[in-house]
Amino acid sequence: MTSGPEWERVERPLLEHLSSLGWETLIWSERQADGVDARAADRDVFLERRLGEALKEINRGPDGSAWLDEARISAAIAELRSMPAGAKLLEANRLSTDLLLGGTTVEGLDGWDRGRDQVVNHIDWDDWPANDFLAVSQFSVATPGQAPNIRPDVTLFVNGIPLVVIEAKPPGHDSAITDAIDQLRRYANQRDSGANEGAEQLFWTNQLTVATTGERAQAGTFSAEPEHYMAWKDPCPATVDEVAASLGKPADAVTQQELLTAGMLAPERLLDIVRHFTLFTNIGAGRTIKLVGRYQQYRGVQKALRRLLTGDTRAVDGHVDRRGGIIWHTQGSGKSLTMVFLIRAMRSHPQLRSFKIVLVTDRTDLQAQLNSTAALVGETVKVARSAAEVRELLRQPGPAVVMAMIQKYRDTSGDDADGLGEGETFETLNESESILVMVDEAHRSQASTLHANLIDGFKGMIVATSREACLRYFGALNTARDELVIELDQRRNDLLDRSSDSRLLDPEESFLRGAAGQVDLIRALEFAPVISGDHNDPPHYAEWTDKANQEARINSFKSPLGEEGDNRSPLSLLIVKSMLLTGFDAPWAQVLYLDRMIQEAELLQAIARVNRTAPKKTYGLVVDYYGVSSQLTQALAAYAGDDGEIDPDVEGALRPLAAEIEKLEPQRQRVRQIFVQRGIEPAVTVDAIEDCVHLLSDERLRAEFDVALRMFLTTFDTVLPRPEALRFVDDANLFGEIQIATRRRYRDTPDGDFDPLKYKEKVRRLIDEHITVLDLSQKIAPLRITDPDFRSRIKEINSDRAKASEMEHAARHHIREHLDEDPAYYGKLSKRIDEILERLEDRWDQIALEFEELIADINVGRTDEDNTGLDPTTELPFHGQMAEKVASSDPDASDQLIAQTREIVSDIRRTIKTVGFWDNPTKQDELRKAVKRKLDKSDLFDFKSLDELAVELVDLAKANQQRLA
Repeated sequence: MTSGPEWERVERPLLEHLSSLGWETLIWSERQADGVDARAADRDVFLERRLGEALKEINRGPDGSAWLDEARISAAIAELRSMPAGAKLLEANRLSTDLLLGGTTVEGLDGWDRGRDQVVNHIDWDDWPANDFLAVSQFSVATPGQAPNIRPDVTLFVNGIPLVVIEAKPPGHDSAITDAIDQLRRYANQRDSGANEGAEQLFWTNQLTVATTGERAQAGTFSAEPEHYMAWKDPCPATVDEVAASLGKPADAVTQQELLTAGMLAPERLLDIVRHFTLFTNIGAGRTIKLVGRYQQYRGVQKALRRLLTGDTRAVDGHVDRRGGIIWHTQGSGKSLTMVFLIRAMRSHPQLRSFKIVLVTDRTDLQAQLNSTAALVGETVKVARSAAEVRELLRQPGPAVVMAMIQKYRDTSGDDADGLGEGETFETLNESESILVMVDEAHRSQASTLHANLIDGFKGMIVATSREACLRYFGALNTARDELVIELDQRRNDLLDRSSDSRLLDPEESFLRGAAGQVDLIRALEFAPVISGDHNDPPHYAEWTDKANQEARINSFKSPLGEEGDNRSPLSLLIVKSMLLTGFDAPWAQVLYLDRMIQEAELLQAIARVNRTAPKKTYGLVVDYYGVSSQLTQALAAYAGDDGEIDPDVEGALRPLAAEIEKLEPQRQRVRQIFVQRGIEPAVTVDAIEDCVHLLSDERLRAEFDVALRMFLTTFDTVLPRPEALRFVDDANLFGEIQIATRRRYRDTPDGDFDPLKYKEKVRRLIDEHITVLDLSQKIAPLRITDPDFRSRIKEINSDRAKASEMEHAARHHIREHLDEDPAYYGKLSKRIDEILERLEDRWDQIALEFEELIADINVGRTDEDNTGLDPTTELPFHGQMAEKVASSDPDASDQLIAQTREIVSDIRRTIKTVGFWDNPTKQDELRKAVKRKLDKSDLFDFKSLDELAVELVDLAKANQQRLA
């Protein structure tokens, strides 16, 4: 795509910015057919000529001369191209990433290093300018099955290896970023659709995926869920002002795309992020993902490295070692990963790689990450589980990675836990200045002797005042559940027969009616205290202090809420005093009930705990029974900058629900005013809703409506089911009905329904009930123009304008669906729609009549209007595609083109009959070359257009494979 708003406002500025940062840029269709970017087949994802040249350049011999011959280069490339049979994408990516970071071994040379095998690097990580950086627009890759080729908007190659895939969408649509992420997931076969719809081989070496609309941009990895894509807000080590100056614009005009491009995709920055800030991690339930660090982690590590390199040692300073410091993290923000990233960066830096690194943590799962990091540099992580082991390992000279396991946060003062305990003291063990100690969760014991020695579906949790209170809560919750189940069983039929409209019921009855539909889940609900043990505990504590039982319950709590099975768990509430308040990651936890004083870092951790991202989760709730929210200002003071201002990332971390209630009326008015300011009063009548839908035919206005409605419904979802939300139910239903009708009219989504990533469960359920009660799902369900009921449905519409609009967008939707099958024909139909609308302007009755004729013509199908004698369904699509590129002025060119079409279609039909043809990229490439030769012999076309035309004709054959078979 080299035209339209997506190209002009997103893709072209991105390519220009990349060019200014040192990337060569290329529009794939404009490449030289036999140049450095040639490839053997459309399924090939490596630019092997570029890769071969780069391998020679960055792997020179000891005398500085090139020594790799074609055989060794082919062997190094083959390592990247070949993956174990049946390997899934994640495993293929892990293996490929290991090769990119560690290189591959090839046969050495006689007389050099005693003829030993040599490591060949695919990327020069230490000298980034030595590499080749290419950004390709519209890089086409064949899919292994019948799905059409994928064509990412921008693909970034380093030495001919694809590392980054970028998908762009035009700005203005509220769902544009979501749509771009969904397309990236389709490209990588990550949507769990059951179909082979992407080209996984493009993602074997992929390190980053980026979704952008220009104004907004978010990055993730191919395995990331949509909610895990994040903006990159800091171009560190550059500043926003420096980025703005390089682009010639004011700082407040710099877009998220420009910040992300400068901060992540500048060549030096990209290699740094790939080498040090991407890794694989297990997230529970047997699932492994690939992740990339966030901009805060990158910035923190860069500052730590700078401090280590430039800070004075104790000997130089005379008092203290100035190379240390604190990197603040809230719960769930990845502090353990930050430590791994820092260690990786240190191990590749010539001045820091010899450090002994001592990591003090209670996170046993961190060992696996550190083992992977240590393996990259030939190290093994040494784990010390007692003070004696710590002393032994720290006395040893030289570099090492040592994990000192600290006791978990405990509710008791007992000293029988594993690991280092309070009161543990150490003599001087090692005088080296090349030792770095990193303390995870340092705030837990910062006032203790231990700190002095170390130097510098959703769920809920109850924080109780004591261990005994935890057990009392447990008993009370079980009693409350049983009493509720008894009442629901007794009144279930009566409750379910009542109106589902919550406005007609008092709050208690409304709650009971909703609960009646979930009685089986409520019956299954479980609760569990998690408390520390002490040797003087009474016997009834044992069940709740046993470590094996605690571990099993914690793992169960991390699964979504639901009846047992299908990776769900009925354990809904954990009851704690001090355990699990820090260093515990449970994204499904949404509510925290506070019944004791917590403050400072512990308070911030508690807030962060229930704000971990999870599907359909947009906020966490803290129910403050004790009054600790008054401590928040003091806790946030730790995040104040030098100017005294609180970091905007944490300001407003805790807001009273009353503040959300106050937002509802202004947000409702913002949605309403979109219509009122343009002379339309939204109301629950057919005409009023049609007026609103017609007004939203303007894409920009539709985007504004989407944004405003999303804000209103998100706040509405937060407040529900409190009674303060009830007076907004009518508006939520009305606006939801308008949006569903609009989306179905203009076919913004396949079925016109809400984007499930934008509207939450309570709101969607409310509006679904409204649609069902009014039978609107049938009245406004979108029909295809080929549906037998389409004409009768149109006749039921009273308004000529609504008829014309429905027909217009149904026809456009049909054209978009079939465009790949016959671009020339469907392109003319699209122009015909535009011509009707322009010629007849607002004469809706006439427009409706002409659209009826157009739709009748579409349903008849393509005909041989020019009497070419070609088959309309199998030959005319190819004729139309070639006719647009004929360059010959020969008077017989028309007849020659007809004959050429017959020959090419006949050859294609014969060739694609081969079993498994569309799964064989080599056969497809042979067909493309044969088509190009035949086109060349005809002398009808400009030679420069032959490559592109041959590709288009093979793509056309793939789109029409059922008809041609």
